Amino acid sequence: MIFVVLPKIIGATFHDVGHALTHVSAPDLVGLTALWFGGLFIYSFVLTGSLRGLKTGQALTLNMTGSAVANVVPFGGAVGMSLNYYMLRTWDMSLTEFSSYT
Repeated sequence: MIFVVLPKIIGATFHDVGHALTHVSAPDLVGLTALWFGGLFIYSFVLTGSLRGLKTGQALTLNMTGSAVANVVPFGGAVGMSLNYYMLRTWDMSLTEFSSYT
């Protein structure tokens, strides 16, 4: 569906997308990456505030992995939440704490 239907819906091919990406300069790419990481870092404080015992590094890991899966996999939101649940359980967080966090 991604390679056949999506290009027809949006009216652009993957070649067009690749061509557009070649026009992104290195400084712009560095700036966008810094902005993205800064947003993740700032949001890590929200996550650590919502889940007692969660460390900043763990919050960053949860945010990055959950978002990456949610943005790539079909039904990614559910898969991302499942991944976050599994990660929190390995860090000895309870189901109640996961529910509060979610």
